[in-house]
Amino acid sequence: MKKAKQFLWLPILLLTGLLTACGSGGGSSDMAAGAPATAVSAGVAVDPYIVGARFEEVSSDGTHILQSSSTATDSRGRFSFASPVREESIIRLKSSSRGMHGNAPFTGMLKRRVRAGDAENAVVSPLTTLLANGMSETEVIALLASAGLNGIEVAELTSDPMKDLFGATGELSNTQLRGLRANMAVNTLLMALNDFDYAGEEQNAVRLIDCVALSVETLNAAGFQAMAATISSELGAPFTFDDLAAAAVEVQRTVVAQIRQDLAAGSGSISAERFYQMSSSAAAELQTIARSMCAARLGGTLPGTGAESLFAANCQGCHTLGTGSGTMDLAGDGALLAAKFDNGASHKGQSLSAGQLLALATYLDAAVPTEPPPTPLTGSALYSAECQGCHGSLDTTDISARSADSIAAAIAANAGGMGYLTLNAEQIALIAAALPAVTTPPEPTPERTGSEVYGQECASCHALGSHDSAGAIDLAAKGSVIVTKIQTGHMGKTLSSSELTALADFADTFSSTPPPVVSRNAETVYNDICSSCHMLSGFDATGAIDLAGLGNTAVTKVAAGHGGTVATVELTGLATWLDTFSSPPPPVVARDGATLYNQNCAACHKLFGYDTDGNIDLASLGNAALNKLATGHGGTVSGEEQQNLAAWLNTWTPAPPPLVDRNGVTVYSDNCAGCHKLYGYDASGNVDLASQGSLATTKVASGHGGSVTSGELVNLTNWLDTFSPAPPPVVARLGQEIYDIECAACHKVNGFDGTGSAPDIAGNGSGATTRLNGGHNGISLIVAEVGNLAGWLDTFQAGDPYAGSCNSCHGQPPDVGAHGVHTALAKVGTDCAVCHNGAGHNGGIDLAFPAVWNAKSGNAGGNGSTCSNIRCHGGQTTPDWIAGTLNSRTQCKSCHAYGTGQYNGYTSGEHRKHAVDKNYDCLVCHDAGKLANGHFGDLSTISFEQSPAASIKSSLSYSGGTCRTAGCHGSESW
Repeated sequence: MKKAKQFLWLPILLLTGLLTACGSGGGSSDMAAGAPATAVSAGVAVDPYIVGARFEEVSSDGTHILQSSSTATDSRGRFSFASPVREESIIRLKSSSRGMHGNAPFTGMLKRRVRAGDAENAVVSPLTTLLANGMSETEVIALLASAGLNGIEVAELTSDPMKDLFGATGELSNTQLRGLRANMAVNTLLMALNDFDYAGEEQNAVRLIDCVALSVETLNAAGFQAMAATISSELGAPFTFDDLAAAAVEVQRTVVAQIRQDLAAGSGSISAERFYQMSSSAAAELQTIARSMCAARLGGTLPGTGAESLFAANCQGCHTLGTGSGTMDLAGDGALLAAKFDNGASHKGQSLSAGQLLALATYLDAAVPTEPPPTPLTGSALYSAECQGCHGSLDTTDISARSADSIAAAIAANAGGMGYLTLNAEQIALIAAALPAVTTPPEPTPERTGSEVYGQECASCHALGSHDSAGAIDLAAKGSVIVTKIQTGHMGKTLSSSELTALADFADTFSSTPPPVVSRNAETVYNDICSSCHMLSGFDATGAIDLAGLGNTAVTKVAAGHGGTVATVELTGLATWLDTFSSPPPPVVARDGATLYNQNCAACHKLFGYDTDGNIDLASLGNAALNKLATGHGGTVSGEEQQNLAAWLNTWTPAPPPLVDRNGVTVYSDNCAGCHKLYGYDASGNVDLASQGSLATTKVASGHGGSVTSGELVNLTNWLDTFSPAPPPVVARLGQEIYDIECAACHKVNGFDGTGSAPDIAGNGSGATTRLNGGHNGISLIVAEVGNLAGWLDTFQAGDPYAGSCNSCHGQPPDVGAHGVHTALAKVGTDCAVCHNGAGHNGGIDLAFPAVWNAKSGNAGGNGSTCSNIRCHGGQTTPDWIAGTLNSRTQCKSCHAYGTGQYNGYTSGEHRKHAVDKNYDCLVCHDAGKLANGHFGDLSTISFEQSPAASIKSSLSYSGGTCRTAGCHGSESW
């Protein structure tokens, strides 16, 4: 790195000279000198304060840099210029030195246009950036008010929002936070859009109202008071508003990163629900982040940020703290860290995290520098104090260009980060004189990769596609141009053939930025898309429908797709230009009906079979048109023309009303029930259609059953598949077969089978009959089978009557409470251990649930009357066991709740808008009949047993994430 660093300032110096020579004959110098100076020579960078940043003064037209660099901003964002800023100049953040924002590098671009009469310290903030982008003060205030930030005054747009908040520990009001909220909300918007030239244009990617909500959530008086009380107590020192502001910046940064990821992944816009989801998640960490910020400010209470140890480990080898002089003594110079470490890069082989930078900067600023010694009067002493730390001793210095002019130029160009030096011409001359003459050629530079050559030789001036956006003249895909320029001596650079080839190949791996789209002027737009059909009185006499003065009509028609694609700015220009022409007076000859419609009606109306754009179809409404025209509606039309128009309109037939598809049961009753039956619904007829949706689709598609629309066919097939076909006839099995298949897994039979933990049912045919008739373990036997099993069991002598399970004594299900409802459910049945896990024969009721039934919110449990944290109830408290009721087909919200952390909580799609904001019942969209099939297939899982999409009502035409219903709206994406 050192070898590359010593040559870095040479191309910058050469480029500076070339640019100066090129511009000497132009008007930039006159323009700059002609603008009067203002009282502004310093400023404040805030949102909240940005530390270690540098600003530049740019001409009012943005083409010339008048002052290349300010001082670095201190801990309160303050900076200054060497000379007063000129009127109408722009103070703009240097892209190469944007400083630290909270505990991370600032990546935005802040600006401020300086006006006559501005105060000496000009605030540069997101709000002043909007003003510098061309918005008026009234427009900015209206923009903020539309997003919910009311009461912002003109003076607040250019004032320091942190002035009365910095270091605050006492009570604050939300009114005091208003300015900072506005700035942070605007900064969130600009960062999320990655557009710091935004000037209030309409856009749909991100909404300012959502950014304001995030700003209000993280910055509020009540939250600050509560947080201050908690954190101050924990850390034993005051928690200040600065700590909360820095934490709010971190939350903002997290949300912006997620928004950019969504937009990069193809999301056209960030919905209110998605923004709320991201901001809520990030804001949940606000207090944790604020505590870390406070601890770092207090001297590195957090692990890894001890300021004193950081200085000893990273700085003490070269620098002093309050005991030396010049730039080698860092007392009070915390603001230099961000520039020195170059926003996350390493310095002298050392790298620090954002939190360590913050803690170390605070530690340096707290140190008191000693009185500096007298300025050295010799070149060697000056070199030792100002240069030796980076360039080595005087005898072995790595400075290559050793004249006073070269050194001065390198400092002015901030080569190697030397811009902070404040040496006068005499001191620079002394250093140059003390430098030894170069007697030996420099060591040959090892061959570098294309990326290294670009970074060391080109990046200071040029951009490179997606690799580097800072600089002029993008080198992406310009490998051959680079070779030619270097070979002809560009900037005095000399590269080996292999490095030149590597550089060219590296540049060619990037695609150049496409040229900006230039809007066509109005005349070009007319010639391109209008002139082939239309005329324009006073400009073009060929074509139909004269567009002179019809700017509004052109906007309406083109916006509806007429004429092709036209940008908004082009359409506005076209409309304005058309209105500068006046149409010729109408001909004396009466126009026919079609002409009258096109000229007087088509802008607002449509005509079925002729024109689909507009409102109120005029097909067959000739008499209505006569009545309206008679009142002056539609402009001046003669009586003859009125009759022509009415007669022509009556030649068209209005559009037929839309067809409404019948539902499944109606189609079955009308087209199928005469011949077919449907098990569970209709027992008369041949060929049971239950669950035969695919068969019905095939048959009806071939013309079977009469005329059915495609939508009706979908409704019919879906409805048929909600029924199960009749089961096949059952043949009674013998007693031993029934026992082996249905009973032997649990029970034993004395004298036949000695294995089983359940009671011995030998000789207990009557007991088995009672249990099976009560639905024991869900076993279904026909009457003959029950008799066969009972008779076979009674051929054996009974064993121990008390051995086995609960069912040997207790009814199944017990005839109290909600036992019958639960035993009818899948995964419950006759297994008592589902709710009485580990129950003993102890004269009491042991209620305990296996872990599989735990809800996400905690372990399942109950108090004998109600149960809580039950997975299958969505974690909700259940109705009373004895007297409570719950209809799972209609009372969905007894188990399902919006936005909870439970397994069956729901937040997807537009649920918030429908189920929360509008309070629609679940069964407005979900079909209770469809939910009955498969909704409770396996209550112990955390995944869907039935696809939610399969439960949507057929009438909603839900397909591919889109709903279509005339009852609520047209086609809408869920």
